[in-house]
Amino acid sequence: MATDRQLKANRLNSKASTGPKSLRGKSASKRNAVKHGLSINIATHPNIDERVNALAKLLLPNGSSKYKSHAIEAAIAQLEILRIREYRAMLSKDLSQGEGDSSAVKIELPSNEILDRYERRAFSRRARALRQLMPASGVA
Repeated sequence: MATDRQLKANRLNSKASTGPKSLRGKSASKRNAVKHGLSINIATHPNIDERVNALAKLLLPNGSSKYKSHAIEAAIAQLEILRIREYRAMLSKDLSQGEGDSSAVKIELPSNEILDRYERRAFSRRARALRQLMPASGVA
């Protein structure tokens, strides 16, 4: 258990913590929520059910409920791909408009590797789900 002296020191230290000061640090901090948000399954986002269900219905032409879970998985993966591509487009737009200096460009470049990893994962999930849907579509 922390002593009163340690608690007081912790409170004083926390008041001094005001976040990053440099442009590089602020730029990296600004993207933290988005970076971590991309690793979260899109199905956990509120109001996504309607989009998933609409896309899943398009993937099941004969309305077979037997394969509905695979159609939902493919729809979720497709929406994740679209979300990643939207973020990549936003990132490119910010860089092309010259927001920040050249050090900001250096910070952004590793993000493409991270985005590629998220996109590959979503592509794999979509491909796996679509393979499972092939019997429903009549393609053998």
